[in-house]
Amino acid sequence: MTAFARLWRAHRWLVVAFCLASLLALGFGARSVLSWVYWSDPARRDATLEGWMTRLEPGEGRRLTLAGIAEARGVPLAEVEEALIAAILAAREGR
Repeated sequence: MTAFARLWRAHRWLVVAFCLASLLALGFGARSVLSWVYWSDPARRDATLEGWMTRLEPGEGRRLTLAGIAEARGVPLAEVEEALIAAILAAREGR
């Protein structure tokens, strides 16, 4: 009798739980790798700005969209986009 057959007969539920946990871990690993490949493409990181997008501010409750920020400031959306692009470029130069 093989070791797996012995383990299956003695601890069937543990073997099933281990297999399910392994499949779950493989699924999360594959998802992580696919996300890394997708977001490592510069064309996806440098997407064109749209009015529905939000700023990433940790700790804030409700996030305003770029269109909402432009409306609150009373300026056109293009001006907010220009300021945001300038801030992104300045942050990249600081790396």
